[in-house]
Amino acid sequence: MSIKDNPLVALIEESIRLKDSAQFILTDAVGSTSLTRLERLVLIMISESDAPMTASQVSRHVGHPRQVVQRAVNRLLELQLIDKQPNPDHKTSPLLSATNKGKEFENQLGGKLVNIVDSLLTESDLKMCQRMLKDIKKLRRIIEDFEKQQQE
Repeated sequence: MSIKDNPLVALIEESIRLKDSAQFILTDAVGSTSLTRLERLVLIMISESDAPMTASQVSRHVGHPRQVVQRAVNRLLELQLIDKQPNPDHKTSPLLSATNKGKEFENQLGGKLVNIVDSLLTESDLKMCQRMLKDIKKLRRIIEDFEKQQQE
């Protein structure tokens, strides 16, 4: 099977195109805010996390270098959208969590984003997205398991 015919390679390439196309929707929703896309992405990761995260953990999840994520974290701290707590496992890497102000801000932006998406997609499209999301998460777990095995 050639690279062009490999379904995983094709899915990765299409995901990159989808990400680029989806940036328009995110930019439209965020448009009037003072946050950059990366700052918004970092805020989403932190506010939706079940537990506080370090900047390194956020970095791994969003796929950007830790130093770049740290600049976004610093800005979010300045705006009091997130706060930091001591990390008992690592003295120099604090745990980050969203403040009430950060959660409220994220909810407002999330509402704008949902309104935009709802205007684009039919009920059938949304159901298709739910099925694809389930499948993509399963595929991501398979790839992450492979990555862990390679690191051992």
